[in-house]
Amino acid sequence: MLIYWLTGSIPREVGNLTTLKEIYLDNNNFIEIPNEIGTLGQLEELFVQNNALEGNVPMLVFNMSSLITLTLKGNYLKGRLPDNVCQNLLHVQHLNFAQNELEGPLPSKFWQCNQLVNIVLARNNFNESIPKSIGNATQLKQIELSENNLTGTIPYEIGHLPNLEILDLGGNNLNGLIPTTIFNKSTTMFIQLDNNQLSGSLPTNIGLGLPNLQEFAIGENKLSGEIPKFISNASQLTLLAMSHNFFYGFIPSTLCFNKPSSTFSSGE
Repeated sequence: MLIYWLTGSIPREVGNLTTLKEIYLDNNNFIEIPNEIGTLGQLEELFVQNNALEGNVPMLVFNMSSLITLTLKGNYLKGRLPDNVCQNLLHVQHLNFAQNELEGPLPSKFWQCNQLVNIVLARNNFNESIPKSIGNATQLKQIELSENNLTGTIPYEIGHLPNLEILDLGGNNLNGLIPTTIFNKSTTMFIQLDNNQLSGSLPTNIGLGLPNLQEFAIGENKLSGEIPKFISNASQLTLLAMSHNFFYGFIPSTLCFNKPSSTFSSGE
């Protein structure tokens, strides 16, 4: 089911379409998800992005055990996500609640999300710390928690995710050291940690453990120390943003970009 440019409420009669597996309602002006959608026992894909959904996230969506993808990005949803967000979402792989007005702590029981591949909660008002249990969601490839109000340190356990490709924690209030474990992931392509309060130095062999790294953004922090010469070993790098920190020393002579799209940013 694919529908665009509609307003009002999603018709409750959608619950009569009992064989539905996919619903795409992006880019409309729907204001609520009817309870009847929760009765669709075969539904695997639910997209209601860029609409006008308001109020709390309807609890019915967290009880649909057949869902693989749930994305409600770009609405006006408020309140908190349930702590046991994946308890009944037994097969969910993709969760996207970005660009809403959600608040409170992140769900702590990520160990229940044993199929989760992507979690995107950027541009909300989540606070408190990132739960260590996120390291137990071992299928994760993408973590996007940028532009929230998260505090505390980056969990060491994130570096134990064997398939991690994208880590975006920029635009929060995270502090402390960057866990060295995240610099030893051959799968990682994007690391965005800019605009936080992170401190400490970078490991001297940083580029050796990140052969597929394409973007590395750590600007607007309190990082210090010498610019590691081995960063140039990240041969796939197209963006390196380290400005507004306290780095010193020489830019490695081997840090030579020959791609038109490559960018290097350093500064005070």
